[in-house]
This record gives sequence, structure tokens and C-alpha cells, in this order.
Amino acid sequence: MRSIFPIWMFYKPFLVWSLGINTFLTLIGFTILPVIVIKLISLLGLCYLIKETKLKGLLKPYKLLDRSAFKIGGVLFLIDMGISIPFVQLLGAFT
Repeated sequence: MRSIFPIWMFYKPFLVWSLGINTFLTLIGFTILPVIVIKLISLLGLCYLIKETKLKGLLKPYKLLDRSAFKIGGVLFLIDMGISIPFVQLLGAFT
């Protein structure tokens, strides 16, 4: 738990965007598998953006805690899928 909490704090600002993307993709008719693929591609793009631009400073606290970008991205994806899959299923049931 001690390892996941800092990564959760990193993910919290992206939670609203993630739910917005889930809502948009579900409303235009995507099922769970395309949503997962789109979210994985967007996470890879976000990781690239953070590692290669001025946003690199966002990862400094996690580097001090000895967390690699790969581990952060993997845990972020698992957290996002843990939230996204039930959300997409619930939203898909109502649309």
C-alpha cells in the first residue's frame, strides 16, 4: 500500500480526464476492449510526453522514491482499468 499511494496521488489529477474519455468513448458506441486499447495508447503518449518535455519535473518525487517510469505507468494503467472497466460497463448498461 505504501508503494501505491504516491502513484495514486500522481493519478488523481488525471481521474476526471479518464472518466471523461470513458464517457465519450462509451457514448459513441465503443465497447470495453477498444476503450482499453485507446487508454493504453493514450497512457503511452502521456508517458512519452512527460519523459521528453518540461513535464519531466512531475516525476522527480517518484525518482527520489526509486520508482521507474515503467512501474509508474504500469500501476497507473492497472488503477485506470480498475476504475474504467466497471464505469464503462455501468454506463453501457444505461445507454
